[in-house]
Amino acid sequence: MDIESQINHIELLHNKWSEVLSFTLINNNLNEIYVESYKFEYLANLYSIPVTKTSFFSDHVWDYNCDVLNPASNIVGAKLRIDFSKYEAIPLPMLIEIKCILHYILLVPSEFVNKVKNRSKKKLKPNTVLARFKSGLHYLNHVMVYISRVYGQEFIKETYTELSHIDHMSCEKALINYEQDFTSKDKEVFFTYLTSKCSMNTLGIYIKFDYKKLLSTANKAKSIEKNNTKAEISKIPETKNVKFSNNEFLNLVSKSTFDIVDFLITLGEKVEDQTALKHYPTLKEKYPSFRYSREVINDYSVNRLFQKKYPLEDISKILHVRDEFLITREGNRAIYVDNKKLKTIHNLDSIEDIRWAINEVYYSACYIVGQFTGMRPNVLAEVLISSCLITDQGDVLITSEEHKGSAENYNLFDDKWVAIPIIKDAIKVASIISKFKGNDYLFSNADTIKYGEVPTRMTSEGITHLLTNHYKRIFGEFQGRINPYMMRHTLAYQLHRADVGLPVISYQLKHIVQHAEKYSNRGGTSDITLGYGDLAQKITSDATKGKIVDLRKDAEIELIKTTMDPNATYLGGKGKEHKERLQKAFNGYMASGYTEEQIYNAMADQGMAVINVGTGFCFGGNENFDESIPCIGSLRCNPNRCDNAIVTSAHAPKWREVYFSNTALLGKDGYEDRQEQIRAVAEEAANVLKTLGEEIIL
Repeated sequence: MDIESQINHIELLHNKWSEVLSFTLINNNLNEIYVESYKFEYLANLYSIPVTKTSFFSDHVWDYNCDVLNPASNIVGAKLRIDFSKYEAIPLPMLIEIKCILHYILLVPSEFVNKVKNRSKKKLKPNTVLARFKSGLHYLNHVMVYISRVYGQEFIKETYTELSHIDHMSCEKALINYEQDFTSKDKEVFFTYLTSKCSMNTLGIYIKFDYKKLLSTANKAKSIEKNNTKAEISKIPETKNVKFSNNEFLNLVSKSTFDIVDFLITLGEKVEDQTALKHYPTLKEKYPSFRYSREVINDYSVNRLFQKKYPLEDISKILHVRDEFLITREGNRAIYVDNKKLKTIHNLDSIEDIRWAINEVYYSACYIVGQFTGMRPNVLAEVLISSCLITDQGDVLITSEEHKGSAENYNLFDDKWVAIPIIKDAIKVASIISKFKGNDYLFSNADTIKYGEVPTRMTSEGITHLLTNHYKRIFGEFQGRINPYMMRHTLAYQLHRADVGLPVISYQLKHIVQHAEKYSNRGGTSDITLGYGDLAQKITSDATKGKIVDLRKDAEIELIKTTMDPNATYLGGKGKEHKERLQKAFNGYMASGYTEEQIYNAMADQGMAVINVGTGFCFGGNENFDESIPCIGSLRCNPNRCDNAIVTSAHAPKWREVYFSNTALLGKDGYEDRQEQIRAVAEEAANVLKTLGEEIIL
């Protein structure tokens, strides 16, 4: 293929590249890229372009050694090769854009050389161009590592599909921890290539971040270092914004669960989650109840549909239309209702208050489904309320349109998931609310669609907006940027915590673990998935150095911190002795120059010999059993009083559950003969929580 043909190929193909992007899986293997037939043809043509005598566009390595006549001995070999696979943190679509620019430069250097100061218009040497691209790609890869650590690898793959998606703030923050010289001439020329008119106008490739401002920042940092003033450089946050913290997770789940259960109770609907019902009286002390009756919701729904031109016949099929809303027009029965009439009938102050109250409940329902399925955003977007729950071998499962019938076995987090009771309740809530939205997609806009319009689902950005609003009403502003993958990552992390022996934070997680084990026993799920280890490695990856930001390792470190923190509070017979031993050991390590984090990491690598017994950790030996102390749950001993146990803040969720489950039985019929013991257990749990400095009700 001659040069002109190749140029035409690149121009033609890049014009179609934006269409191809949405169909491209992030994978360098052409056989694993699935696109519509005509778009596949464009992509296949691009991949088949010969870029050197021995390399094609699709190759990881472009080798120019056979293209340079009589090369100098000092450039033969590596200097005439570029290996794109080294820059694993850069998403494939971005790499393809960079490949297009590199190939174009070497084909038509005159389009680029005159844009660089003090450069003649002679043909550029491959080794010179490759050196510039290697230098620039090294920095871009570093930026993407930073972004992936902040937001998670999966979010990056879905959101960052063009060089123009990289923002200036991320580049600047990544620069703080960049070890190479950012002010080198090679990088300057590389970014000049990216901002050239040829890249922007011919190929449609451009960047939004300001290289000159970055260069100024780098020069200032260099100046500070030159004056022997060590800059305060913060480390890249390893898992910040990848997942919700334990406290955030617990509060999000608790509030969402309460909203769902409270809504169903208020409307007289059956609640599937019986454990939530037990906790309901206690949670009601903290959270405000839903204020509107079923009748108000019904009439509000009729009003919403009427305002969007739905005819009486269609409305009557799904809702009760009261006589006050019916009128006779030209001899036919019709409907007429407005906000004023609705407010008068129900003595309401504001219709907008109903809208907000319903939206909040709906946010909770969506969050619960997203949090306890771990579905990716694109899969969540396809969940249909009316058909997402299916029955298989006696179990109710939840799935989405995208994955129905895609596989027979249950690939956790990707295919079907057991619909635990609170998920069934969440879908029931969504079903009631969706009647006036006219939209069967679970993740859909809060507005009612116009009569006759085709329902649409939320984009990933829409799901992000929903999740952000839900978070804000519980906690206020989030420090950073929320994204939908945080629910998936949080579920993975919580399952890791359970797997390493930490008590589960919410009872809903117990259902998840129990059903996972059930399907494992049936042979329906892979052992790797049930071990939870492989998932964490997939979702957060430090591609540059081949290291894994491992959520399982984070869980192991959390376990160690709960039992090995020399500054923590420890209850139980071994508590005081254990703390003194830790303080002595840590003082010795820190005197040798180790930080606390380094010590915890070393402990995680070495493993621990501690047995988790639910409400405490047991260090073995024979206990002194005191029959006067109330038995806690199914355990024969009370770890808080056992000579061989320690109780830590990690066990607060378990003690909180003990408190909730027993206070729910106080005064309940059928438990009259055990009231004294129940009260004693509840008080015991409350005392443990207070001593640990934990709130009884979060």
